[in-house]
Amino acid sequence: MNIIFKGKPLKVVEEMKKEMIYQIKIIKLDDKDFETNEVENIQHNMNMYLEVINGIYQDLIIEYIDKDTKIFVAEDSYGELGYDKIGDEDNE
Repeated sequence: MNIIFKGKPLKVVEEMKKEMIYQIKIIKLDDKDFETNEVENIQHNMNMYLEVINGIYQDLIIEYIDKDTKIFVAEDSYGELGYDKIGDEDNE
């Protein structure tokens, strides 16, 4: 597991948004060296980021976490993203 972001939920979401903006700026359709499948890769990444952000949002609503809970976003060995609370017994 590769931890990508760590901190309080609002900070983590802001960092994820910055990464999404960075990835969108990579799209250069007029660049002859731009890979043809890169837009699809970026779309896949955006979907993963949005799923994690939605999960964080839903967990804030149901009060599974609050704005002061420490969380992390990690990439598993299959390249998929997920998040959890820091200090959960499953993660220690």
